[in-house]
Amino acid sequence: MSQSPSKRYTSTPKKSVSAANLLGRDNTVFTPPALNLPKIASSASLSTSPYTRNQLYMSQRQQHLHDQINIATQSLDDLQIHNVPMLDTDTMFSNLTPMSSNVSLSTLEEVSPMQPQVYINSGSEQGSQPYVNSFASLSNINLSSKRMDLLSQMTPEISDLYQAPPKIELPYGDTPFNYDSTVPISEYVRSTIAAVPSKANMLKKSNIPLALVVKPYTSLYDVKAPVPMCTGDFIIKCRRCGAYLNPYVKFTPHSNQWRCNFCKLANNLPIMYSRDDINKSSDTVVNNDLYRDRIEVKNSVVEYALHDPIDRSAINSLNYTFIIDVSYNSIKNGMLQKTVGTIRETLDRIPSYDNGSTLSLICVNDALHFFSIIADEISEEKKMTSCFTMYDIHDLDEAWLPVPPHRLRIPIVSHIKNIKHVLETIPSLFKNGSGCFFALGPALEASFKILEKTGGKIVVTGATLPNIGIGKLKDREARKTGVNDMRSEFGLSSNALQCQDEFYHEFPLKCLEHGISIDLFFSATDNYLDIATISNLPRATSGRMHYYRGIKAQDNQFDDVKYSIELYSTLTMDVSLDTVMKVQTSSNITVSSVYGHIFEKSPGLFYSPVMPRVQTYVFDLEMNGDSANDTACFQISVISTLTSGERRLRVITLALPIISSMTELYNKADQVAIAMYYARKAADDMRLETSESVRSTMKAELSKLLQSYTKEVIGPRLRNEAKNTFQISTSLKLLPLMVLALLKSTGFRDAQMSDDIRMGFISIIETCSIPDFVKMIYPTIYPLHEMRVVAQQPKAMNDSVLNCQEGGIYLIDNTVDLVLWVDSHIDKEMLADLFGTENIEDIVQGLNEIPEFPDSSFNYNVRNFLERLREKTQESNVKYQSLYIFIGHRTPENSVVPYGSDSAKLQGVASGIIDSMVEDPNYQCGSYQQYIEELYSKIIGK
Repeated sequence: MSQSPSKRYTSTPKKSVSAANLLGRDNTVFTPPALNLPKIASSASLSTSPYTRNQLYMSQRQQHLHDQINIATQSLDDLQIHNVPMLDTDTMFSNLTPMSSNVSLSTLEEVSPMQPQVYINSGSEQGSQPYVNSFASLSNINLSSKRMDLLSQMTPEISDLYQAPPKIELPYGDTPFNYDSTVPISEYVRSTIAAVPSKANMLKKSNIPLALVVKPYTSLYDVKAPVPMCTGDFIIKCRRCGAYLNPYVKFTPHSNQWRCNFCKLANNLPIMYSRDDINKSSDTVVNNDLYRDRIEVKNSVVEYALHDPIDRSAINSLNYTFIIDVSYNSIKNGMLQKTVGTIRETLDRIPSYDNGSTLSLICVNDALHFFSIIADEISEEKKMTSCFTMYDIHDLDEAWLPVPPHRLRIPIVSHIKNIKHVLETIPSLFKNGSGCFFALGPALEASFKILEKTGGKIVVTGATLPNIGIGKLKDREARKTGVNDMRSEFGLSSNALQCQDEFYHEFPLKCLEHGISIDLFFSATDNYLDIATISNLPRATSGRMHYYRGIKAQDNQFDDVKYSIELYSTLTMDVSLDTVMKVQTSSNITVSSVYGHIFEKSPGLFYSPVMPRVQTYVFDLEMNGDSANDTACFQISVISTLTSGERRLRVITLALPIISSMTELYNKADQVAIAMYYARKAADDMRLETSESVRSTMKAELSKLLQSYTKEVIGPRLRNEAKNTFQISTSLKLLPLMVLALLKSTGFRDAQMSDDIRMGFISIIETCSIPDFVKMIYPTIYPLHEMRVVAQQPKAMNDSVLNCQEGGIYLIDNTVDLVLWVDSHIDKEMLADLFGTENIEDIVQGLNEIPEFPDSSFNYNVRNFLERLREKTQESNVKYQSLYIFIGHRTPENSVVPYGSDSAKLQGVASGIIDSMVEDPNYQCGSYQQYIEELYSKIIGK
């Protein structure tokens, strides 16, 4: 009588999890071993192999795996590879033998939902037997060196900066699930290593940081980047650790249980997965599709609609309070006019639940000016001549409101007409302002009282240093003399990037308790704003710092178009309210710290009062012990309330293989994510340490990593065989370039510069995504003159002025702005083709746009290319890239000199072009070639 699969294994001794996991699992149907042998070997040759053993008592599955390992070990016999362990197949198979006392069949049959099993009739008396594919992945014993010599390739291959991260190769041929092939899991979460070492000491020796780069949302608007929505009444999660059901759990056949991939607890499935449900679908568990058809089992990124029994009236809409600077600086540079105009345009586009969003206005100079606005219907019915009342508060010693808070929170929908009228009136109310005072601290305290019971967002627009009332600041740059700061008079630290006043540390913590977030928009002409201090407000409350410096080419005026578009995007993008984010890891891994604008409530648990769609977070991880599993798992869950009033849960799950080869660990390193980690850590350190100390730390981190690679992978024997070379894993070949780019970047360079400019750069680094980060430190340069010959996107070139030919046209994209550099020796015909004139003097330099000439295909292609770049940036970012047109030429000293009578005004743009040439020597840093030689001398040549 044929024996059923369930009875076949009931009397077999138990087997351990680790041994069972050596049996390959994937979707491939099992075929007899003899039909799948490589051409270089046959079953006959294998039978006489010195590695074969007595196989009389092996199962067919073990026999096939044994043959595959024989092939691998036989191929390795003739290889001379350093540090390769020999495989003892006898010892290995003694542990795999079913007679062994450590066999556990309860785990032997557990299958991943990613691998449907197929029953094949073996023809034996036992009848049908379940098989999974036994082609175990040999990625962990693929000892290909994948090395390169940095000294022989002094021109880095920058195309790798924009490539996908290293492939995640899970055991048994599994691959991570993508809910959409066009949006890989790396868009949401990316690890600094596409694998996890089996031992904690191995990670320590490698000096590779283990961290996750997480971006929970990939678009400003959720409808543009939807994720699979899980349906049904059940949200299945582990009863011990709380991990949610995901593609990497194991289901136990012939039962209603699944095993958690985090804590390994066997959990009962809900009633929909009971034995009765299974029997209705199929006679055998492995052929039933109930669990495999669930969305969360098929996708690594999913979302749930939560149906909590909560009071719907308790849901708050998004409440905005605007603090508007009406001092002389704001009036003079046009920020006040742009602010009120942009708010007017966004009123009917601000996300709102049940049309309940509110708006409050506080105009600030040396006093606070509040507005109470009457509803449109009432003012029209009573034909009132004035629809608002303005309250002026000059007592700044203690924050107080002239009327109850609800009278200052104006419902947008029912008051929209009158709100627009007030916004139109504000510039005329303060047109005679002459004082340079900005009482930011008292205004923040008043805003807190308005939003204390509802939560919401405070948006500050300012052009003046907060210099009156609580939280007033002093001009630290006014006392600078040469290199040294005369800060002793103020009792301040020698580090100008430290916070001046504790108010800016304490106030955000108070806001967090009441669900209030803060966004800052500050502009400057040539005045100091102390961005280092005020940027602490958004840093702790999940907001953002937007800094617009004066443009010398525009008479020190700030970029009002850029400001208006970015303010508009900030106010209209989707947000999540009252958000809790949890980062769960395998048992031997913990979250040690976070870098980003979010508050850490406890290890692994984070809170954001208003989470925008544009922020990226970096989580530093620690290994507290060795791993006994074949995979390490990470799960990021985000619970929040949308502005539509819905409660949502987004779950992102990442699985990485466990590897024991140091060589493979380096080969799986993600150089871009590592550089991002270095940058976030350095940005955090800049607030406490000097720039010199931070630069030294970055250099040391890179040196330690390269030294470890030389010691652990290259070894003394290969070092002797490959003298005068600088060997490195190909997965890390651009890491020195990115560290050099960081050292030369605006935020970390060793040069005298405005503290506000330095801190403005760092504030962007603290929240930006990986693609934006790469372009910020290593700008993308396109030779646009090539588009005149071939109408397609030109290939990006290396950042060196030596690559810029005479008469060329180059577009520099640093993700913040665009610079169009036209060489002053340009051909007149090409100039006319792009600008419509042969006279170079007719071109308006500075902040400008390329004129439109429909008859010129070159003009059309260039303008179209610019718009595509901008659109791509704005898909997932509130940034708008303004275009600066610059005409100049390269000097024999490899500098760039502006052309024309206004060359002095354009010197700042010329300096920006030189800053972009990362591979050239500048700012007390040598060229890329010199930096590689310096690293070689330090690590190899000593």
